[in-house]
Amino acid sequence: MMGADGGKTVGVGVLGLGNRGRYFARVWGEHPQCSVVACCDRDPAVLEQSRRIVDDDTITYYNDMQELFGDDRVDTVVVATHDRHHAACGIAALQAGKHVFLEKPMAQTVEDCDALIQAWEEAGTVFMVGLELRYC
Repeated sequence: MMGADGGKTVGVGVLGLGNRGRYFARVWGEHPQCSVVACCDRDPAVLEQSRRIVDDDTITYYNDMQELFGDDRVDTVVVATHDRHHAACGIAALQAGKHVFLEKPMAQTVEDCDALIQAWEEAGTVFMVGLELRYC
């Protein structure tokens, strides 16, 4: 996968800045071929807290996920929202043409999982459900 800059760096946008979102921002930011370029949370207080914790002026913070999806530096969206929002956020990111890493669970219903799969097939991008802590 090539980054938006045509190089080997993948621009990452993190959607949802609770504990898991901040964890993913840190971990993806430490990867030599990734750069966290944008973060988004609908709660302004959470955005401000994250700014203070991360303290990186290269990251753009958004309050609206559509603005995150519209950021041309974002190649991949990490969806770390509350479980009940996984399907809607994942589908929206896929429809915006982004690669998606979706924190588990994929969704709360089989129908939502099917809708995510359909959106992924239509998008033609990479889609992955993160099960990294499944056996801990």
